Amino acid sequence: LGRIDEAQADAVRAVSVYEKVRRKLPRHPMVLAGNASCVMQRAEVECKIGDWPSALASTDEAMALGANRNDIAFQAFEAYWHIALVAGADHGLAGEERKTTLDELVDKALAQLGSTIQQGFQDLKRLETHPDYEGLRSHPRFQSLVEGLKAKAR
Repeated sequence: LGRIDEAQADAVRAVSVYEKVRRKLPRHPMVLAGNASCVMQRAEVECKIGDWPSALASTDEAMALGANRNDIAFQAFEAYWHIALVAGADHGLAGEERKTTLDELVDKALAQLGSTIQQGFQDLKRLETHPDYEGLRSHPRFQSLVEGLKAKAR
């Protein structure tokens, strides 16, 4: 990224704009989706700076908006997975606490992936080949979700 301060300011500004629009159109699906997407962008920036607890809170906030679209659900899966990676590398957490936190966050990411698939996500190739998910591919639950997606595609 290199310009993380600018990215952070842009994400905060975008969230602020969508929050203003939501006051006028509180349940409009496009507004909710845009707001959720911006909040998750803020979460990704928080991840990049190593602030995984804030990133987790932001992603949870985005999901609480209730934007029921598989692209938003997939963005949340990715955010939770990135949060897990950052938390797993957090040497401020003691060994057992880090392992427990990582396990909980991986479970959250995989639960979100399951929800994403239920909402219609079909990009099997992305799950099988994207380098971001290399650390998940050996996980039995990830494998089961991918196999279920393959079965749907047949």
